[in-house]
Amino acid sequence: KVACYTAYPEPGYTVDDLYAYVMAGALTGVEVNRSVAAVDVTPEGVDKMSGIAALLDRTGASWSDVLAIGDSWNDLPMLGAARLSACPANAAPEVKAVVDYVSPLPATRGVVDILRWTVGRAAASVS
Repeated sequence: KVACYTAYPEPGYTVDDLYAYVMAGALTGVEVNRSVAAVDVTPEGVDKMSGIAALLDRTGASWSDVLAIGDSWNDLPMLGAARLSACPANAAPEVKAVVDYVSPLPATRGVVDILRWTVGRAAASVS
């Protein structure tokens, strides 16, 4: 991401409450997305998919080289473009429905599990 403001709800409030509050501000020139844990505000057109596309362009790699890990609705385009996709256990149901692997572990422990799953796949394909 080029720039991102991430807001986490205070105790007693939900992500949905915070999202509604931010959306009521009618901000222009930005995209507002919610995840399972927070609300992200980014410049229009700046998201994980555009960031990966820029990296792939600079390195000469392609989407067939990408493992995408996401947990929220705004990750769906990126997850669909990658060769492999995965999510932690706390991901949104819509994300779990489209990925190649759903870790049984949440959050960062899930990411570690996903990386181990990926290494296991690579080792199995070499054997």
